[in-house]
Amino acid sequence: MLQIGEGARHWFRGNLSAPLLVGDVVAALSDEGVLRAYSASDPERRLWTARVGPNQSPKLIAVGDRVVVTASELVGLRLATGKEVWSAPVTDAYFGVTDDPTRVVAISRTNGSLAVVDTRDGNLVADFALHDAPPGAVLHDGTLVWTGSGGVVTTARLP
Repeated sequence: MLQIGEGARHWFRGNLSAPLLVGDVVAALSDEGVLRAYSASDPERRLWTARVGPNQSPKLIAVGDRVVVTASELVGLRLATGKEVWSAPVTDAYFGVTDDPTRVVAISRTNGSLAVVDTRDGNLVADFALHDAPPGAVLHDGTLVWTGSGGVVTTARLP
């Protein structure tokens, strides 16, 4: 039986995101903007490190062959290498939910905007200035749905 304290431990400065596990890659992001990936099969082995910029509440998700992180902007990196592929102007973001393998939904805490970003190139598919950060948003089968203040649910069909 595995005991607490056994296994590999890696120290970061700052607060960490939840870990990401995709295939053999384990990754975590600090609020200071340091993203590190390790081998799941050989936890002592660091695969890569990337510096992406700070975020008060760091999050990361895998979309296809990319890891997308909430940094000072939204940043897309290659999961295998940590090389930055794109950045999108969505500041201090958190993620909505999507079933689209090429798009991510991000909500900016800074200005309350809601953005849909193409994870292949970082282009903004949609960018709504809501001025009130919605508690959540969902992209399903090309339809974006979000909730707002005052009990309103809004739906928009994306191209």
